[in-house]
Amino acid sequence: MTLDQILDEAEALPNEELLMFNEILSNRVREKKRKELIETVEQSRKEYNEGKARETTVQDVMNEIMS
Repeated sequence: MTLDQILDEAEALPNEELLMFNEILSNRVREKKRKELIETVEQSRKEYNEGKARETTVQDVMNEIMS
């Protein structure tokens, strides 16, 4: 099913169901982002513990970006 088909189907829902669909979808997107953030933090901690990452300051990062 394409995104356009999904949107067409959603538009056909009664208003109350459309609002419910929107809330459910928003919650799922929020949960997916939360899980991705947790995975990123866990990976970063693992790399730090293995010595593959180092502590740094914002100024160090900015200097690296600007160089």
